[in-house]
Amino acid sequence: MFIKKIALKDFFLFTEAWGLLAISRLILVFIPFSKVLPLLGKQVSPDTTPDRHNKHFVHIGTAIARACRYSFWRTQCFEQALCAKFMLKLRKRKSTIYFGVKKDESAKELLAHAWLVCNNEIVTGGKQAEYFKILSVFYG
Repeated sequence: MFIKKIALKDFFLFTEAWGLLAISRLILVFIPFSKVLPLLGKQVSPDTTPDRHNKHFVHIGTAIARACRYSFWRTQCFEQALCAKFMLKLRKRKSTIYFGVKKDESAKELLAHAWLVCNNEIVTGGKQAEYFKILSVFYG
């Protein structure tokens, strides 16, 4: 049996991500979206360039991806972006949440996606982001 050794800081980051994913899901289920909007930040135009910092936050995206694998509740793109937003706010960093849509030709329906960017790096939801037309952007 393989037991993967992980650093203590990675374990704490995973635990933080797992708990905040649960909180994010509860918020999205029980709180009206109009009340969630202030948590996202200020709505800005898609071409606005946010502040840049020297720090990288890809490890937060990795921790969230791990936490998703061990969650028994829905952990889709919006929950992940909201969780990353909370984690970055705890570190006093601003980030940008993007909301986009694309048309699914096979099912004849619109698909929605959310992704979070910090320091011009995609933290969550980046694999499909390029296929979506940006509808709304929140920075803060």
